[in-house]
Amino acid sequence: MSVLVGYPEKCIGCGLCERACSFKHEKEFNPSLSRIKVERNESRAFFAPVFCTQCGYAPCAKVCPTDALVKNSKKGVMEWYKDKCIGCGLCIPACPFGAVMFVNEEVIKCDLCDGDPECVKICPADALRFIDARDVGKDKRASILRKNIEALREKGGE
Repeated sequence: MSVLVGYPEKCIGCGLCERACSFKHEKEFNPSLSRIKVERNESRAFFAPVFCTQCGYAPCAKVCPTDALVKNSKKGVMEWYKDKCIGCGLCIPACPFGAVMFVNEEVIKCDLCDGDPECVKICPADALRFIDARDVGKDKRASILRKNIEALREKGGE
């Protein structure tokens, strides 16, 4: 099973992921309708993509009184069922990542674009990847190693 992984150290804050997501799902370029958000701290030049991580123990689903959020084990995605939702909004504060939103009387959250995330395809900085869950640790370690090597090179050049 593949998972969406974010690399904040690579994110440039361009917002293309938000636009691609909103267009895929809503047919309009409107970041407020996107299932991925870029948290921005412009003064520190820090940007971080925020999205549903499809938690194994999903707090959003645990608090839902009507089972409107359910993990589809085949797809590896938390799915929202509109017909079961009563609009109570308990799922929103339950998400530890702030990745569940309520827009136009609907819960919106990442659905991994049925296994082909638009955000990954559009990201110019490689800050988003859709990789095999078993490779996440290896990929993160390689990213840290590259970052440390770059820091050492910069220090050596002083």
